[in-house]
Amino acid sequence: MKLIVNDQIFKLNNDSSALAEMESKIDSYIQDQHLYFSHFIVDGIEVFENHAKFFNENMDRIETVEAVVLTMEQFIHNTIDTIQEYLKQALPAIEEFTEQLYDGSEDIGSNKTVQFIEAMDWIVQSVITIDSIPQKPTEWDAIVQYALQLKPFLQEIVESFEQKDPVLFADLLQYEVMPILEGIEDYLKAMSE
Repeated sequence: MKLIVNDQIFKLNNDSSALAEMESKIDSYIQDQHLYFSHFIVDGIEVFENHAKFFNENMDRIETVEAVVLTMEQFIHNTIDTIQEYLKQALPAIEEFTEQLYDGSEDIGSNKTVQFIEAMDWIVQSVITIDSIPQKPTEWDAIVQYALQLKPFLQEIVESFEQKDPVLFADLLQYEVMPILEGIEDYLKAMSE
């Protein structure tokens, strides 16, 4: 198989050692160039997560792997855009979901519950990652504060999920999480104007 990292092309064997070898070559390249690894494009399919699982299941038929690497500015911009897009869709969905939890038409064990928890955790981790970059945007500290406020509520949400308490889950979403997410959304809008 062929690994492409920007202008570099590497020939690798289609075996179990290929993933470790890819990661090593990508890590070396991005450190030298001060870049950030975003995701893979494997024979035209974008792979953002669960890389090891994807490669293990498909290794024998993979022909081309492109490592998508970004400058720190591109990474920050893409991440902020993704957060904004998620919030634009998620806030109305959270409002609808909480109403459904209150009236009993939706169950706390649904896929929506897990998606909300994972997405909120992703937002927190993304904000923290951007905060660790020296050239982070101005006003970023306010967004970090919002993200840090979100962390304890994430734990409470997970606990309410485990206890199968839909009213507590809905209360946390509506009265604690939504205002924080709206604050993040407002700051990101102001930053992009």
